[in-house]
Amino acid sequence: MSSVDLLLPIWESYRLFKDSSVVTKRALKREWESPEEQKYFFDGTEFRSDTMSEAAESVDRSIQSIEDLMILSLYATFERYIIECLQEKGEAIKGKSPEWLYVKLYLRFENSIERGSLDEVFSWFKNAKVIDDELCESLKKTKTYRDWIAHRNPKRKPQEISDPATVYTILSTAIEKIDSAVNIH
Repeated sequence: MSSVDLLLPIWESYRLFKDSSVVTKRALKREWESPEEQKYFFDGTEFRSDTMSEAAESVDRSIQSIEDLMILSLYATFERYIIECLQEKGEAIKGKSPEWLYVKLYLRFENSIERGSLDEVFSWFKNAKVIDDELCESLKKTKTYRDWIAHRNPKRKPQEISDPATVYTILSTAIEKIDSAVNIH
């Protein structure tokens, strides 16, 4: 799987979920020929004891929750890609001499990348002209929104709310640009 395709399984799962939600909402609004037909259709699901309007509200709440989880998942995958990409490039210093020094430097570098701020890394890529100002800002806003989803700190609620489609586009574009810049053969 190429780096650009890392986000695709998450994106495809989200699209399938969205389509399933549309079908479910249509079924909830449908005029059934008989109560038995409706009962058969919804039997074995969480909708069996809800009124149709309660079930529709439940679907709407689920959509928002799943969208937030998709953003978390997309961002976590992107974050891991960045960390592994930088750590792999940093391994080049391990073979230098004196080995004892460069191995220690690499371990420090590896730890710093694992626990450091991605905002700083985004700035590195921007300063190297790998990504432009707009993409750098979009990445930082996406990270802010992801942080808010993960922690729900009301004091840090982002001004801009994002959606999975926008996040997917931003992160895919960044992966493509970073991958082509760092994987020069």
